[in-house]
Amino acid sequence: MSKKPKSGAQTLRRRARLRQLELLAALERAPTLSAAAREARLSQPAASKLLGALSDDLAIDLFEKAGRSLRPTAAGQALIRHAANLIGNLDRA
Repeated sequence: MSKKPKSGAQTLRRRARLRQLELLAALERAPTLSAAAREARLSQPAASKLLGALSDDLAIDLFEKAGRSLRPTAAGQALIRHAANLIGNLDRA
């Protein structure tokens, strides 16, 4: 019996870690990945690694390189907004 492929939402629920969601939420407020990493209390290389792992787990490009900076794709922008809402809800709880 073959397994049914997991949807992106199912994969996100299983794979997203709180640190990744906190970093995504920080990206909504911060102008750069370095600033978001500082806000999330991470080094910039650790932040890059977290985002890369999340992108790999979801099998979707969340960011694209723009020179030396990262620019969120449409999927990345949507995920950033949702992560910010989730972290806001956790803070209020």
